[in-house]
Amino acid sequence: MIAIIFPSKGALSSPEAAKQGLNYAFYARNWHVPASFELMADGLHGCCPGCGMLGQQRKSQDSLRYNHLLSCYRSDIMARPKSEDKRNAIINAAIQEFAIRGVWATPTSVISKSAGIAEGTLFTYFPTKKNLINVIYCDLKNEIAEITLDGFSQLDDPREKFFCLWNNYVRWGVINPLKIKVMGQLRLSEQITQESRAAGMAPFSVLIDLMQKCIQDKILRDLPVNFIGMMMGALTETTIEFVARNEGGGIDYSAAGFDTLWRGLLPSDSEE
Repeated sequence: MIAIIFPSKGALSSPEAAKQGLNYAFYARNWHVPASFELMADGLHGCCPGCGMLGQQRKSQDSLRYNHLLSCYRSDIMARPKSEDKRNAIINAAIQEFAIRGVWATPTSVISKSAGIAEGTLFTYFPTKKNLINVIYCDLKNEIAEITLDGFSQLDDPREKFFCLWNNYVRWGVINPLKIKVMGQLRLSEQITQESRAAGMAPFSVLIDLMQKCIQDKILRDLPVNFIGMMMGALTETTIEFVARNEGGGIDYSAAGFDTLWRGLLPSDSEE
């Protein structure tokens, strides 16, 4: 219940409060934060009965409302028990909707509906859409690393190691077309933080080490590691598309795609 109290003037009804921009009910309803506020001569004072916290005194009612309710909201969501199943349901729904609508064109209300939860519940797990997107980016990178690196350490020959990574990624991509599509959008997005990018690259340090050693041993051409990585990414996604179409007529597109990549990375005086 929201109480908006004006000294010497009595309480305002919700429509009257709304006319003055005091739409507290919207924030309290969506964030589940009870609040009462008092308008004083020197600004607007607010107090959340749930936590007893006084908001900052502000001449700007909007600023106070936002700062106070946001702080209460953050304190509230940190205390709520989380369900791993519900978290995964939100992430899976977001991936599905992002693949259909585009990452930045998809509102959180659509994700919540697809996940079968209230929108307020989504923000219990992910405070902002940007936070949700960065979590998805890191989760996908970790999933890709786990799949692609399977069997990698048991091999010795550099070419076999690269092909293991390649083939594992192609198989994963064919099975997970929506994740591939979303990852393509996130990879180029400026909304992915540097921290998320660093966390996403961490599991692939063994691949970077392999590339650097192959260049040092003159197995591969002396090219920037980032360039080699992006070339691999572009060619694997093309290969995934052709494998998924299943129009090969007996052609092993995974092997053909890798052979094209490998020959292009060999030093000019090398022969297969």
